[in-house]
Amino acid sequence: MSASVAELVERFGAGFVPDVAPPYDLRALCRRLGRVPGPLPELPPRIQVRILEPTGPRRVDAEPAAVFGVIDGIQPPSRVACWRGGRPVGLLYVAAGCLEPASGAARAREERLLLVVSHLDETWARELGSGVPIAVVRERYPAELVSAISELHRRLRHRLERDVLGAVRAAGRLVVVDGHLRDVAPGAGAVAGVVKAHPRQYLGDEREIANLGEGELSTPFLLPAARDGEADRFSAYLRLHRAEDAEWPHGLIRLETTDEGLLEPVASWALVSRQGPSAGPRWPVHLASTAYCETWLRSRVPPILS
Repeated sequence: MSASVAELVERFGAGFVPDVAPPYDLRALCRRLGRVPGPLPELPPRIQVRILEPTGPRRVDAEPAAVFGVIDGIQPPSRVACWRGGRPVGLLYVAAGCLEPASGAARAREERLLLVVSHLDETWARELGSGVPIAVVRERYPAELVSAISELHRRLRHRLERDVLGAVRAAGRLVVVDGHLRDVAPGAGAVAGVVKAHPRQYLGDEREIANLGEGELSTPFLLPAARDGEADRFSAYLRLHRAEDAEWPHGLIRLETTDEGLLEPVASWALVSRQGPSAGPRWPVHLASTAYCETWLRSRVPPILS
């Protein structure tokens, strides 16, 4: 019998007598469930969007889009090269690249290797004469330096990805980015993004997303530009793999495009390009061409940092 949360608190609160006295046989429960219980996901923040037509899920039956290139970026964990007076000296590497999805031919690449030091250690770092570019930050205390190195690492990767996008989109062909398009400017040409994580809620009723079948696209919606210099984004969820016996995000990606008419052709291309089952935990939401681009970039990481 269903009940409100308040009623359940009363029912299972003081004076509760269980049907079966503890200790409970949780191993038997897990065997019957076929899995070990995981954490309950937090409810994502709700983002205001404009729902577009047609509403409701639909099978993807468009011709796959012709994709000129796939862009991805990597940032292997930054390392502490040494300590100077209790201050960390960071060594970081970031890279971004674009590959032609069918042949794997390189379209563009950017990579950076940096030694990151406090301004207190600049003279020492330059006297090393290593030839590695040196990034000097204002911070001087260990916790501040760790935060600055991490922030530089993250933002530099994002910048290189956008530089690669700027280099290849001039060709006037469709480019697919691994991630969102929040920073893509208006008039950027044909660009699509593939978002694999779902930390925000866009649809008021997400039952439609949870019930998406393999190869189905959700109701499309518009994400209006949040600030000047940002483009409107058209978006929809796509189920790459069946998820009847898995958690609701299994095989679920969210597409973003600069043109509403690109949503279904890009979805069709994503279905053709989806990665098959593998040992990697990300395979249900990974595209084979993106995985190949990432592998290519990681092959260039200096061995001491890999």
